Amino acid sequence: MGIIDQESREILLLTLIIISSFTLILGLEIQEGSALRRDKQDEDPKRNSSEESSRRSLKGIFQSCLSSSEEKESQINCSVSSSANFEEDFDTECLSPGVLRFLGEFDVLSVNCVAPFHLDFDFDGFKPTEAIKVNFWKELSSNATHRRLTPSAYHLDLKIYSNAALYKLHLNQVSPAGEGLNNTQNNQSTVPKLEYPRTGRYIIREIVSEEPRLEIYLFFEEPDQDPSFMLNNYTTTSVLGNGNLSVPCRPSHAGLPVNLYKMVNNSLVQIENPDFEPWKGFEIPFEEPKPGVIDDYICKFEIDEYSSIKFTYPSSK
Repeated sequence: MGIIDQESREILLLTLIIISSFTLILGLEIQEGSALRRDKQDEDPKRNSSEESSRRSLKGIFQSCLSSSEEKESQINCSVSSSANFEEDFDTECLSPGVLRFLGEFDVLSVNCVAPFHLDFDFDGFKPTEAIKVNFWKELSSNATHRRLTPSAYHLDLKIYSNAALYKLHLNQVSPAGEGLNNTQNNQSTVPKLEYPRTGRYIIREIVSEEPRLEIYLFFEEPDQDPSFMLNNYTTTSVLGNGNLSVPCRPSHAGLPVNLYKMVNNSLVQIENPDFEPWKGFEIPFEEPKPGVIDDYICKFEIDEYSSIKFTYPSSK
């Protein structure tokens, strides 16, 4: 009986050793598999490093740039997010408080703003504006006193589509140039002109007030987007409170040098060292023209192949 017990103990001990060894081997294989998966993920910088850091950079720079602006008491809080398809080299830069510059293919940029009052939106930028989708909605909360749901917050959602994203949205095609369309679709006369900058002043106000509560100036500099100057109902010459003249030459691209000229005796004379901010234009000392005389000012990109624009004072608008 003792011999049988001894053998049983040896068999049991051997069995435990085998089970322990198998468990150890299995555990090592699981750890190795997990390490391989981590290594494989680490080898994909677009997924782990560039993409995540770009998203964090986008949100952080946006919040910092807005919080440093003069609109601190607006009671409007805004945040930004990007789609999953923005390019790896997409970059964000804060040029000045409340002024941001986006470089590269951004696909779709979403801006959400929330406030304790009804919001309204206006856009001072390039036209048309099919690239900007606006949605208003409100949060509801339970009111025990009146036994009903009442608004607790009001939201404004903006979706800003790049040129490539807008073509995919409206025409179900990849290339703005029309490449890849079949013969029945490749009629350029039927393809709408969607290639224009998204650059401009994004204005958010309380719906019952004409005064802006928050203004965000955004430059969108997309690949293969030719620079141009903005012209709309907001864009006119004016005399500022400090007595200077504002010549609102606002380019689509913040990084390109712009020169200002004045027409004198039918010749263009360049104005030297004028104050210039691309989201405002030029500011120069003002001299009241003689009665009946209209001064012509011309803005040109330093690279002549791009467009120019003319402003007059007094303005004809």
